Amino acid sequence: MITPAGSGCAAIVYFPYREAQTAAPRAVLGLFDVSARPAVAPDQLTFAVPFKRFEQMVRNMDESFLITPAWAPVRARLSRGAAKR
Repeated sequence: MITPAGSGCAAIVYFPYREAQTAAPRAVLGLFDVSARPAVAPDQLTFAVPFKRFEQMVRNMDESFLITPAWAPVRARLSRGAAKR
């Protein structure tokens, strides 16, 4: 993952597009742009993943931290949050 400096649009579109052109594309964490921050909630960021990298993530999902016991309390909290909506 990378967190490049740039505009909100660059973090969502430009940098992920550029990463998609590489042999080993990385995800992009963004929306640190000071001019865009007032338009989003304080606890929100963007996470953009080139499709090639997303496919790799999905293939690895069954062997990732998501299956560990440590993740269970977080998963339960996420489920409770979704039920409240």
